Amino acid sequence: MPGLNCYSCPAAAGACPIGAFQAVVGSSKFSFSYYVTGFLILTGVLLGRFVCGFLCPFGWLQELLHKIPGKKLSTGKLKPLRYVKYGVLALAVVLLPAVLANDVGMGDPLFCKYICPQGVLEGAIPLSLVDSGIRSALGALFTWKLAVLIAVVVLSVLFYRPFCKWVCPLGAFYALMNKVSLLGMKVD
Repeated sequence: MPGLNCYSCPAAAGACPIGAFQAVVGSSKFSFSYYVTGFLILTGVLLGRFVCGFLCPFGWLQELLHKIPGKKLSTGKLKPLRYVKYGVLALAVVLLPAVLANDVGMGDPLFCKYICPQGVLEGAIPLSLVDSGIRSALGALFTWKLAVLIAVVVLSVLFYRPFCKWVCPLGAFYALMNKVSLLGMKVD
């Protein structure tokens, strides 16, 4: 999948490229992720940020949440926050999973594990509602990720796509490709 779609969720039809990339980067036999990187580059060159606006299910959810009537806030004064997603891409997706390893030699998928709220939305919440065993196993990490999800939901009602604009490393990667994208979209 070209958009955020948690690869570890049971109902996922496809894998999130960020999750797949981190799985390869964190592998003890990591050299370079040609398959995932090639997919990201091809998608970025062909479609650019079109993916964020029309193919990413999490972007679509934020779009729907922003349509809830109420006071809307401008992101004009918050433009410097757009650069945070490039730091998230460099640090949490590429560098730290490749450098920090556990006892077995595997790196943690830091973005997926600690930042991305899509897995809680797609997997943890629905599965915990139907399975008491899963409900009893939820701990501090679930609470943290649920808090991140709630924050994104609240911010999405107030701001237009805050997670996409400020945090999403996939959006950062596609933004880099947008300059050479075949499908260049301009907002009038």
